[in-house]
Amino acid sequence: MKYLWIAIISMTAFIACEKQLDYVPGEILIAFEETVSEAEAETVITTDLNLTIQKWISNQPNSKIILVDVPKGEENTWIETAQANFKVKYAELNGIVTID
Repeated sequence: MKYLWIAIISMTAFIACEKQLDYVPGEILIAFEETVSEAEAETVITTDLNLTIQKWISNQPNSKIILVDVPKGEENTWIETAQANFKVKYAELNGIVTID
């Protein structure tokens, strides 16, 4: 009986995690170093990474951030791949923030 309760609790926790995503599946944000031009940033995404630009989030000299489409379920792999490029300042999930 003890093992049955553990299985039920584990399954409930798994289901709860599956329903409560804190990011948008299939999207990541990529930020570029200050020295990278708009054209260079777009080339990194479309040519080097072979990904699709959804839209520019910020295109200021000190803040170049682009929302990028990636295959759903592969977000973390693409974050690691993007961060390996020396022109990329950081890459992260497109997080969802809720206010209660």
